[in-house]
Amino acid sequence: MWAKNKQIGFTIVELLIVIVVIGILAAITIVAYNGIQQRAKSAAVTSALTQAAKKLAVYQVDNSTYPSSGNLAAAGITDSQDITYQYTGSGSTFCVTATSGNVSYQMTDTSNPTAGGCPGHGQGGVAPITNLVRNPTAAANATDWIATASAGGAPTGTRLTGQSTPLAGVTTAYRGTLTGTPSSWWRVQNSQPAPVTAGASYTFSSYVRSSVAGGTGVIIIWMDGTGLTVIENAGTGISQAADTWGRRSVTATAPAGAVSARLQAYAPTGLGVAGATIDATGMMFVQSSSLSNYADGNTANWIWSGTANNSTSSGPPQ
Repeated sequence: MWAKNKQIGFTIVELLIVIVVIGILAAITIVAYNGIQQRAKSAAVTSALTQAAKKLAVYQVDNSTYPSSGNLAAAGITDSQDITYQYTGSGSTFCVTATSGNVSYQMTDTSNPTAGGCPGHGQGGVAPITNLVRNPTAAANATDWIATASAGGAPTGTRLTGQSTPLAGVTTAYRGTLTGTPSSWWRVQNSQPAPVTAGASYTFSSYVRSSVAGGTGVIIIWMDGTGLTVIENAGTGISQAADTWGRRSVTATAPAGAVSARLQAYAPTGLGVAGATIDATGMMFVQSSSLSNYADGNTANWIWSGTANNSTSSGPPQ
């Protein structure tokens, strides 16, 4: 009689154990590899910054000044396949950010390389954005803002101080007060035209407060080179209680012929009465189809392009 052949193999439990062990080893390998990559990128960007600082020092000796902002090429510093630079400089100071993938380090004329980016620069592989609104919280003055209404409203405008707003550190706003009853709409406007590029997408947002309960929102008025209105894009009005702040936004594409935009916050349409008010602060207008948290040159890692509180400002998305 022939003996039956006995089949020898792994049990399901044993196979599962092997699979789990392989998974653990793979995870450890991936983590270790990612750590090595990050350290390699950190070493690359710090080395690049050290070399850039030496070239900037040579330039400063030859020219008695550092290159102007954005002009690193003047010192012989250009992007490579692995390293990209951002640079801010003026006179006797500079700050340069070097990035490799998602790793950024920054260095100034008085400091060694440290993780992160210079104020106003993108970092970690995320490009900076620019708030195109000048005097976005009415902190600088009231002359950049106006109050406007349809027939009968005749509003007056004033700059508010000492306000409690949803924005940390912001205590200013602009108020429009109706002196009559408008036939329909009433708004406040930042009158500094923001430059735009036709065909590009923009997102505008503002904090709005009205003494009348109802739908509030924001409007982009696209203008041509002569200052005439091309078209308006209004965000949907969202109901809010009287005397409360709400953030409103609208995203739209700049139409053909548009070269600038005026920005408005509107109160409940058709509900304006004499003495009613609308306040606005924290206006933000960026070339993007995404809404990001409010930021200006007073925000950490952001910088004003000119006069504080009265110029455009740039930095990483918040």
